Amino acid sequence: NKGGRTVIYDSSKSSINDWAVCINGWIFQGSKLDPYLCGAKGDGVSDDTIAMQRWLDLTESYEFGEAVLPEGRFLYTTALNVGGTTSIIGVGQRSILRPTACHGLNLLQSDAVGARYIKNFWIFGNDGFNHYGINCDLISPAQRVTGIQFDNIYVSWMLGIANLRGVWHSAFTKVYGINNYRGIRFYGKNVKVDVAACYIIRGNASNTGDGGNQYGVSFEHDESNIRSEDVKVSSSIIFGYTRGVNVVAILNGGIENCDIDYAKESGIHVILADGGFSIKDNWIALEENSTSLIYGIYFAAFSVPKFTNRAIKDNYIMHYGSAPFGSSAGVYIGSNQNMVSVQGNSVANFSIGVYADGANYTSIHGNSLDTKSNSVFLYYANGTSISENYANTPIFCYPFAVKNTKFGQNNGAMNTGSNGVGVIPAGQTSVTISFDYPIYVNNPSFLLPVAKIFGDNNITYNFNYSGGNATGVVFSIPSSKESITQFAYEISVYNRVS
Repeated sequence: NKGGRTVIYDSSKSSINDWAVCINGWIFQGSKLDPYLCGAKGDGVSDDTIAMQRWLDLTESYEFGEAVLPEGRFLYTTALNVGGTTSIIGVGQRSILRPTACHGLNLLQSDAVGARYIKNFWIFGNDGFNHYGINCDLISPAQRVTGIQFDNIYVSWMLGIANLRGVWHSAFTKVYGINNYRGIRFYGKNVKVDVAACYIIRGNASNTGDGGNQYGVSFEHDESNIRSEDVKVSSSIIFGYTRGVNVVAILNGGIENCDIDYAKESGIHVILADGGFSIKDNWIALEENSTSLIYGIYFAAFSVPKFTNRAIKDNYIMHYGSAPFGSSAGVYIGSNQNMVSVQGNSVANFSIGVYADGANYTSIHGNSLDTKSNSVFLYYANGTSISENYANTPIFCYPFAVKNTKFGQNNGAMNTGSNGVGVIPAGQTSVTISFDYPIYVNNPSFLLPVAKIFGDNNITYNFNYSGGNATGVVFSIPSSKESITQFAYEISVYNRVS
């Protein structure tokens, strides 16, 4: 009964023919349209482009609200424009849109207030690797679509699941993407959008027109540097992308409770994030890589302070390989990304646990750092606080990295043995390092502060210990080095290390 309907005749409309609702005065009696009523074949072979667009246009113009997508394979060659009050509701994976060399759906501007749904169907691309399953590209920040619940949609063999600019107060839940080059891309101004309980799997898709940007979820500013606001990714699985979550620019939001697996370059990659932004309770795993730098969580260096007062908390971050390349790090915090709290994370199989590269006033607290080279690596990072961490490798400090830096209550091999803390002076002839509490080390034949020095052998190192004598303290000062001549560097150690 495809296309079956009840109609009545109205002679006053005998000159009207829209090929579906009113045909020469014969008027469809119903409140919902499906593509068959508008002339679609739905056989996956016939070109249903005209019938499919008619289906959506008439649903919008007659204010039916809900466009029904029944079982069928609807092939078309031009993206379907979806009006601002229209919902599309299918019957599950048997409702299949087959966009051919075009976007699947194109969302049009709407100022309508109220919820609408796009749900329960499959977008299966046909030569779709330069196009998105769902596209919304509203250029002006004043243009928007609002209140859309994207739910239980399957997208495969497209460039990406969605490309969005101008989506407000909306949510993606249980959206499944597999064999797409990209996942969900937010571009320009999108406000208060949630991505929750989605499955975004890279699969075997290939593409020739995207420039290699393989991201599971991405937040990017547009050509006018306008960015998304209050966008959150949670409880989602993101698998096999170069970057699991890519943040070029965002104001407020977070990434929480996600499984980001087999990322190739970085699990979460952030360049610019202002306002409240947190990364917590995620599982992040990098595929085995021994030939290039990889990062679990990466905050890129920026010319002015942008990422401040933020939390990286309770994440499990690992690398599947046993020989990470160079200074690959579980958490990397770049220049001017200040006042970041790194707390309660577990890092395994990276060269470095936490790498603070010019980031000031970083708090590194309560982490488990099972790394190959250094638990913490500080480079021009002032005011760092490192406490209550468990680690199997030492802290390493480059010049100026020890100013106002504090260590306390760290366990394991951190701060112990011959590789406890390293300092590389930058042209100084005299360096002072002071301690405020007894230091316990595993190997008494080494002085802890200078266990790993790669500077000028002629530099005089002055050691100042203010804690007095204590049993078990390994600390000796040759008489020739008792003079304190410079206070450029200071490390204050507040608690014993066992």
